[in-house]
Amino acid sequence: KLLALTNRGRNEIELVEFDATTASLGRTVKAVENTDLVSVIYGTNHQIVGVRYLSQGRMVDASLEDEKSTQLRLQLAKELPNSNIRVSEFASNGRALVHLESATVPGDVFVYQPGPRKLDLLTQVSPHMDGRPLAAMERFMVKAKDGFEIESFLTQFDPKSERRKPLMVLPHGGPFGVVDFQHFDPEAQYFAKLGY
Repeated sequence: KLLALTNRGRNEIELVEFDATTASLGRTVKAVENTDLVSVIYGTNHQIVGVRYLSQGRMVDASLEDEKSTQLRLQLAKELPNSNIRVSEFASNGRALVHLESATVPGDVFVYQPGPRKLDLLTQVSPHMDGRPLAAMERFMVKAKDGFEIESFLTQFDPKSERRKPLMVLPHGGPFGVVDFQHFDPEAQYFAKLGY
């Protein structure tokens, strides 16, 4: 069966079955209430195994089939609240690959060990960034003149400093296919390091 992300006849973007012969949409496979799905997650056999959506400034993965992955992600989210967490498939021994990324972590891959539950570093996406000071990212809402709230992110070193810093706004295209969320942004890090 083909699956498609669409909001046709729906209030939000959902993952639905699609019949190519009749060009019609079928049942909803995955939806998140009051939230648009952003993308799909592919497994090792190029099958769709999950979806991604934004929630409070973070990219969230939701599994279609694997309840174990979802439960592990939720447990890790409590311990690592500002991280984007993706759990890959579990091995027969209970181990799993866990991908972590945040405003200050360019992306690391860990092996999850069951039992005394721990994460062992497997590889770093950007080892050249290891040990370098990185700026924190703050999520906040800005109310426009018409009352519409706009989600915004501020990246800065030493946010408690009373020293005034120039503000640089990094606009981008959109609104479709381009989203902002709390993640490692090398451009924002570069300008924050320069004092913006």
